[in-house]
Amino acid sequence: KRALSRIFFTDISFKRKEPTDEFIIERLGIPHPKFGSVSAGQGGFQVKYTSLQNIPEYTASNELNKTYVVRPERVVLSLKRILDSYGFLALVERMDESLVALSM
Repeated sequence: KRALSRIFFTDISFKRKEPTDEFIIERLGIPHPKFGSVSAGQGGFQVKYTSLQNIPEYTASNELNKTYVVRPERVVLSLKRILDSYGFLALVERMDESLVALSM
């Protein structure tokens, strides 16, 4: 869901690309650190994107199957570091609730 949101925002809305099945499938496989939809075995592109620390490639999975997590404890560690790094995380999908929580 998050990956499709990124593709529609960046490529289809902003760059005016045609939203064909082929185009979306192609974009889902791109490991670009900011605009891609997969990471290089780092626990997912959102984990890599939000982490303030470098996550070495293939710490959570291997090159043969980038989407199958073979070391979930490394993903959990990355998530703990992310949560410890930020004082507040807002969700665009829940912006009203996020702003209310921020104001408290």
